Amino acid sequence: MERDSEPENSKVEAVVPAPHIRLRDYLWHPRIAKIWWSGSLAWWAGFALAQQTGWLLDFYETATSGYLNILFYPMTTAAVLGVPFVWAKLDRGDWVLITPTHEQMFPPRSVGGMRDPAADPLDPRSGLHWQWFHHRK
Repeated sequence: MERDSEPENSKVEAVVPAPHIRLRDYLWHPRIAKIWWSGSLAWWAGFALAQQTGWLLDFYETATSGYLNILFYPMTTAAVLGVPFVWAKLDRGDWVLITPTHEQMFPPRSVGGMRDPAADPLDPRSGLHWQWFHHRK
């Protein structure tokens, strides 16, 4: 009877790292993202056409158009579509939210009670406020 060097149940499984999370998977690949980016392109192309030719210019000057400008603004689109990316990064553990220390939240104040001693006229560390007082006699 031969004896195996390893028991049957002690198989070592390789740890496979989670796939890398890419921003483009959240900003472009979902169907809603493609629809939103295409709508944004159509909106701004129409706006440029309206500025050049005057066609639909009355519509682009309405209040509804103002709301649609915000909706189809590229930074708004990127910010809204990027929220699930941030959630995925936080859930995966790539980004960690830390609580600031007491010293970071409440920095020590200077002599006059200001947070920045360089801006406090009562603090000798303020430089500009105190540099001429010691030279005048």
